[in-house]
Amino acid sequence: MGIAKKLDNWETAGLISSKQKEAVLEYEKQHTRPAFLYSMLFLGIFCIGLGIISVISSNWEAVPATVKLVADFLLLILSARGIYCFNKSGKPFQTEVLILFYALLILGSIGLTGQIFNLSSALYKALLFWSVLVFPLLFVSKKILLPIIWIPVFFTAFFLFCLEFPLVRYYADYLANAFPALLEIIIMFVMILIYSLMKYFVPERFKNLTKAMGFWVGVIIAGEVILLDIASFGIFHSKIFMPSSFFASVSSSIMVWSTTALAVAALYAASSYYQVSGITVKALAVILLYTLIAQILPENGTVFEIWGALLALSVLFLLGRYAYRTDSGRMFNLITVLIALRVFVVYLQVFGSLLTTGVGLIVSGAVLLLIMFVWAKGRRRFVGEK
Repeated sequence: MGIAKKLDNWETAGLISSKQKEAVLEYEKQHTRPAFLYSMLFLGIFCIGLGIISVISSNWEAVPATVKLVADFLLLILSARGIYCFNKSGKPFQTEVLILFYALLILGSIGLTGQIFNLSSALYKALLFWSVLVFPLLFVSKKILLPIIWIPVFFTAFFLFCLEFPLVRYYADYLANAFPALLEIIIMFVMILIYSLMKYFVPERFKNLTKAMGFWVGVIIAGEVILLDIASFGIFHSKIFMPSSFFASVSSSIMVWSTTALAVAALYAASSYYQVSGITVKALAVILLYTLIAQILPENGTVFEIWGALLALSVLFLLGRYAYRTDSGRMFNLITVLIALRVFVVYLQVFGSLLTTGVGLIVSGAVLLLIMFVWAKGRRRFVGEK
């Protein structure tokens, strides 16, 4: 429903006056962004840039190396100057476009320099170097797009760089092979810790950086839950003890798992005290708890499938409770739909053979109605029903 139709309905219901409606419409006209114009502008810039790249690439070998470098540095200087001027004159849209262009131009400059001087290096090292060079732009940009691109590039490249050190590589391989999902849990712990520190210490004017980090923390947690749900048997099955030394493996397992659990508990206590990122820490704690308990479950495919489903449902219920308490109606509706789908999939996994019978259809309908009843009861909070 459009804003004009909503205002008409509100005026008819006596919620607003005609003058208020006109004022709101006038405000929307003044502040609505011309999406079509911006789309055409981006498309035009993209076509021009693609055309320039095509012309240059077709004559690339004929262009002297000196000309390439001079042209590249001129573009970098002009772009940096443009960012400064647009930002100083209060033109955020032009500033953001040039920032993205400048970031891509820096990456192209790294590749150009490597090609001209025949510098061979791993891709992740070039991306890590790019991340360092682009880092100051994060504090100039006010939008979330550049940080969303920068964060996974930097952390992935930095992790691969750290694996170059033999000691780091040894422990990473040991954790990946000896303890199910623990390496991923440690990575989540580090990301959530950084996110918590950012929420507490990063100033409000750089909130786009915190939002971008929160987005990727959510993606990592969701990805890990989905992975543990879908591939639960392959992840949890017979990996906790190393075969070389049983007792040494038991002691190392206890030490590593207890250290991880204490670290998560400390992070949860700190987040509760400072009132930041509590939901992400709780989700991490649930994942850790389920992973630990999975080590004592019988090695059975069906058991692990149910266990993975319970993990997914626990995290979803946690998110649903968070949405309910924070009055996030859209999030609550989405989480409710996901819970309903996962519950019904569990029902099909366990009682799928009954679905072809009349009794199975009756039970299926009852399950769906029960889910809808719970959803409708929780939704009343957001629509003001009594």
